[in-house]
Amino acid sequence: LCIAHGVFQRYRKQDELDENSCDELLEVYKVFTRPLLGLFQKCIGAIREPSDDAKFTAKIMTILAAALEVLYELMALIDEFMDVLLKCIEHEDSAQMGNQYEAGPLIALKTVAMEVVTHFLQKFDEDMEPYVETFTHRIWDMLKNPDNESPTADNLVIGSLNFLSCICQGAHRKLLGDDAILRDLCQQVILPNMTLTEEEVDMFDEEPTDFIERDIEGSDFHTRRRAAAELVQCLMVPFEEKVGAILF
Repeated sequence: LCIAHGVFQRYRKQDELDENSCDELLEVYKVFTRPLLGLFQKCIGAIREPSDDAKFTAKIMTILAAALEVLYELMALIDEFMDVLLKCIEHEDSAQMGNQYEAGPLIALKTVAMEVVTHFLQKFDEDMEPYVETFTHRIWDMLKNPDNESPTADNLVIGSLNFLSCICQGAHRKLLGDDAILRDLCQQVILPNMTLTEEEVDMFDEEPTDFIERDIEGSDFHTRRRAAAELVQCLMVPFEEKVGAILF
């Protein structure tokens, strides 16, 4: 999987695939798709079975995350793979979430799954139509889960907020347009993630000028606050009056 990831990574970096790259990917699909799907199904089955062997479960989750990296590059949008992504995002196992100092393998797995779903949504907006609503509800529930308030879940939360921003910019923005949904989104998701962390408060106390410059320049691009702020900007385009009335 690591070798495949290294080989296919060049497709990830291409905004538009030329004819040769498309022909190459087509050949790769023929060879890789079924074995990759079989691997996903076995691994998903393994982590959903009750087990006292935490190390074995963690290893399977690491394998799943590596396989998802390959799926990202292959851009194979088929029902079976979408089901795998949904199961990865939905899966719960507190023993694999990590602790306050280090993210566990389940956090890493969910984060990669989020990146793949967002990537597919950006690339195949219309083709994602049958799946978007289900993913949106699951990701919303995940964002409201108290377990994800830990700093070790930052990457997962940032990825989830980026997914919602992507929803706002595409054909599926209507999913967020209801007044009650927007109110919950602003109050339960956006505002909590715009709150300053202890680290940010300490930085402001010690180096206020640096903190303000960092905030204005946007160099804190990979933070919950920045992702939440970008979500607000995206929401203000189609729902300016509604969002403005809630937040301002």
